[in-house]
Amino acid sequence: MSKVHLVMLLLLGAGLSGCGGGDASSAPVQPPVQPPVQPPVQPPVQPPVQPPVQPPVQPPVQPPVQPPVQPPVQPPVQPPATIRITTWGSSSLEFIDTNIKQQLNTLQGSYTYQNQSKAGELVLHTLARIGIRPNELAWSDADQGYISKNGVPANVLMKPYQGTFEAGSNRYDLMLSTKAVQGKSPLYTIKRNGVDVQLQSGVFLPQPIDYQRGINIVWIGKNDITSGRDPLTIYEQTKAICQTVEVSSTGKCLVMTHFSNPSWKNTDQQYFSLQRVNQLYKNDTSLTVFDAEQYLSNPALINDLKTVDPSFEWSVADTQAHTLGILPQSLVLSDGIHLKPLVNQVLTQELFVRLKSMGWIPSPSP
Repeated sequence: MSKVHLVMLLLLGAGLSGCGGGDASSAPVQPPVQPPVQPPVQPPVQPPVQPPVQPPVQPPVQPPVQPPVQPPVQPPVQPPATIRITTWGSSSLEFIDTNIKQQLNTLQGSYTYQNQSKAGELVLHTLARIGIRPNELAWSDADQGYISKNGVPANVLMKPYQGTFEAGSNRYDLMLSTKAVQGKSPLYTIKRNGVDVQLQSGVFLPQPIDYQRGINIVWIGKNDITSGRDPLTIYEQTKAICQTVEVSSTGKCLVMTHFSNPSWKNTDQQYFSLQRVNQLYKNDTSLTVFDAEQYLSNPALINDLKTVDPSFEWSVADTQAHTLGILPQSLVLSDGIHLKPLVNQVLTQELFVRLKSMGWIPSPSP
């Protein structure tokens, strides 16, 4: 018997012995106790991640709104009961004399008006006539005189005067002459203390007027510009006129700017000198300025002209000149220098609008 068969018999015998030799009363074989089935472990539920709570953004603290500070209410400027107006200038201002009177007649109250303007005069004449700068007279014949020294042309006669005034211990009587000299208007004879003044060169004595207690309108210097005088000198001497008449607490002075002649081009020296004088006026805050040049250059001018005269028209060339700041030919007389009556009328109306806006004169009577 092989070893293999022996082993198999031994194993078989052992198995049989086990099956038949057990106790019949013994308990049945229990299956192994299985542990309870545990559910799979779930990972803890994480709450959703909340963004950090930001504190609310506070608007910047605004200072309390302060009501605007109101300037104290000033009582309206009341013009005096009697309006005193004096004009100082050359022909441009002399020629609006009638227009000024028409405007004054519309005002409330009474007025005193003196037109001290004279065609051909320079700033130096006005300086002499209000006593700022003494000028010497040279007599042309027995009863007439004209300023000839201190830089004033000899062929320019001054505006005639008449009246009586005192200077120191002397009394002077100025009377109109009846003669003409060099085609100009006559001037005056002078008596001192009732006796004729010797007919020789002497210091011009200005006629005393009540200019320090009224409104002074100054439109002088155009002849100075055309004669080539220095613009700065014209400005300084014009300012001296205003400083003199404003000495009184009720003395007022208004300076008018000048307009270009139609024959002037914007490349001409006279044009540049005029613009320089006007700019010096406007840059000086101590001066009260009526910008006549700006008004005459404003496109709205034609509307004012047509309001007075609906038939008024101007040409394309006039429009082009007006755009360049040159006075259109249709607005001046045939001499090419002086404004036509219609233009003088609307210019004077605008001047009085300015005077009323400043409270220098009252509004028209109802």
